[in-house]
Amino acid sequence: MSTAHHRPRRRPGAPRPKRAAAVALASLGRGLLVPAATARKDDGGGDGDDGGGGRGELPRLVTSYAGRRATSGVLFDVRAKRPLVVRGLEANVARTAPSDGPIAVEVWTRSGGFRGSEGDEGAWRLWANVTTVAGRGPGVPTPIVSPGDAVAPLAMADRERRAFYVSCPGGRHLLVGDPDEEDGGRRYYIDENLILWSNGAARRGKPGGFEKATIEPRLFGGAVLYEVAPGGESPVAEGAPILEPQSTPSSPQQLKTLATTFGRGVSVSSGYTYAGHMFDVLARARGDVEIASIAFHTYKEEYVTVSLYTKAGEYRGFDKDLSGWTMLCRVSVLGRGLGYPTFIPEGAFDPVQVRRGHRQAFYVTAEGPYLRAAGGTEEGSPSTWNPEIVIYEGAGKKYPVEGGTIAPRAWNGVLKYRVIEMPSEAPTTSPTDQPTKEPTKKPTKEPTRQPTKRPTLRPTRKPTKRPTPRPTPGPREFRLRLYWQRGYYWQESSREMWWCMRCRNNCRSGDSVDVDWCGGSKTQRFVSQGETLRPAVDPSLCLTSTGYQTNDRPLRVYRCDGGSDQRFEGLQDKGRFEIRHRGRCISQQHHPKEGERVYPEECRKTRDHDTTYWIKY
Repeated sequence: MSTAHHRPRRRPGAPRPKRAAAVALASLGRGLLVPAATARKDDGGGDGDDGGGGRGELPRLVTSYAGRRATSGVLFDVRAKRPLVVRGLEANVARTAPSDGPIAVEVWTRSGGFRGSEGDEGAWRLWANVTTVAGRGPGVPTPIVSPGDAVAPLAMADRERRAFYVSCPGGRHLLVGDPDEEDGGRRYYIDENLILWSNGAARRGKPGGFEKATIEPRLFGGAVLYEVAPGGESPVAEGAPILEPQSTPSSPQQLKTLATTFGRGVSVSSGYTYAGHMFDVLARARGDVEIASIAFHTYKEEYVTVSLYTKAGEYRGFDKDLSGWTMLCRVSVLGRGLGYPTFIPEGAFDPVQVRRGHRQAFYVTAEGPYLRAAGGTEEGSPSTWNPEIVIYEGAGKKYPVEGGTIAPRAWNGVLKYRVIEMPSEAPTTSPTDQPTKEPTKKPTKEPTRQPTKRPTLRPTRKPTKRPTPRPTPGPREFRLRLYWQRGYYWQESSREMWWCMRCRNNCRSGDSVDVDWCGGSKTQRFVSQGETLRPAVDPSLCLTSTGYQTNDRPLRVYRCDGGSDQRFEGLQDKGRFEIRHRGRCISQQHHPKEGERVYPEECRKTRDHDTTYWIKY
């Protein structure tokens, strides 16, 4: 039970307590990354605010105390950016002690978000039940749970999301805000260790526990007090109770980086400067790719407000307005100037998962021409890549989004990501049903009836002479990648490129065959049967020659008929090889680009252009 010291109500015109200054600082900007405010660890002799007899400082993540909407309960989510322990909670309370007397507050919590569990008391655990909270009035932090209280600290693992429900069973004593109206549309509060989302919910009407409906969005007005776990270990003293203890999970996969060139030392007048940039990313790793952080290039060395949007698929066709886009965050960050990446901090937005073999579009924009880009060669062509992801050339954007599009432009920036390996299903370790210990019925001592018929002289069916053969596995699928080696110079670049053969559209009869950037699409997978090459999605179709030495007569897929125009030779399981048809080599026109059709060409030409060899990939 909390026994907080009472503080008299502030007189009109009197200076606001020091804590309010920290609140005002944390409320500046929309998504501004600010250092965590601090609170003293209380040893039981103080209220956790003035820190009498304290043993050090506790970080706190503070929201806004400007809300004036009264409610009996507020729900909100937080997420830890590293292992930490929640030790206290403060709130914006309407009542003032001692004139209004103490109030009772319950604090509930659950792992994960609150949505979907607003009315399910069984999904929550009671963290604190404090009956003597001394309210300090609107706009002033009121301690609900203090570090010195007899309340078990709440451990949170790295990247764990956790919901809180602060409830006043005796009345509408909590004050919350509307983030859309009172907080400029701010989506979250963030410091170095913790994120608190603004789009919480408040209980409607009179107090009613979990039974009352909620209204959204509502901002929890208050602060979360916590302690960072040193070295990933719990900072709680050995033997101290912790609510919902959990084993420390294996550390998440280290983030990987793919960066474009930045050109340190360039001047503002050189290159291209836009308010925003749109570009696509392809995931071609062995699993899905999770984009956790993004950096952009700005010449500014002051705070820049940027917004980040995303959508599945390509940006083209969606560059004139924001319909179809999802806003990830709007954040103010300190620009690092020319030649250096300026990061939107990890945790400012939920990681974006890009499915293997699929594209994801991104749109990062400031409110003025502050972002840098490089000139491109062709919109949609690969700009920067590694074996796991590809960044394509995109377009520069004016502000707002309807202002105009300039393409091609190569985005200047950095992606931080991790690959999510797809686990295979493990077999069950034990049978699902255990055998019964005893038979369900005891056998009768004597047969109840005599058989009604004589046994037949012959069996009704003859056994098969030979056992049914086991089904043979289907042919192995593979991709056909244009062979590349150091020294090749395709499309004015000496960088390694990954071009794979595919059948266009959905590999229907009559569809042509071309090259595309290697990914996870099923249209890039083939099987071989005899001298034929067939799309894996429909092995009844065969690659078929429709002519020679011209891009207008590409290979197409037609129903297999055994004709000579469907026979190819040279395919190998290992190493590089030429795929030949009637003495000509299967390739595309000159150096490869996306969408170039594949057809039989004179081998001397394909060898001169370094596009004659393929490998199974």
